Amino acid sequence: PLVDVSLLFGVETRKQHQYHPLRYIAERLLQMKFDENEPHDALESARLIMRLAQHEAEQTIATTPFGPKEFSGCELVVRHIPYEWGAGASKRVVSLCRGAQQAAVVNWLLSESDPSEWR
Repeated sequence: PLVDVSLLFGVETRKQHQYHPLRYIAERLLQMKFDENEPHDALESARLIMRLAQHEAEQTIATTPFGPKEFSGCELVVRHIPYEWGAGASKRVVSLCRGAQQAAVVNWLLSESDPSEWR
C-alpha cells in the first residue's frame, strides 16, 4: 500500500493545503532530532514514513493537528519571482537581499492559485 503520511497529520493554521515536512513530523511524534543541513536519504525517509504510519495506526484517537515548524532563520521565502528570470533568478534575489553572503538556491514551485501555470 502507498501511504502519504503528510495527510495523516494536520497543520494547525488558517491556510488550506498545508503539510508538515517529514522530519518535523518525526521530531514531534517520535522525539527524533535531525540536523537541518543534513541531506535527505531515500531509505531513511521510507523508514520514517513506515514508523509514523505505524505510530498513528496504534493510536486510539487520531493525532490532533499541530502548528507548523518555526522558521530557523536560515531561510527566506520569496514569492512571485518572474519565470523569465530563469537561471539568473538566484543572483537577482541575492542582489535584493543586501547582506546575504552565501549562495542562494531558487526552488521553482507551481502556483496553487493559477491552474494555467505549466512550468
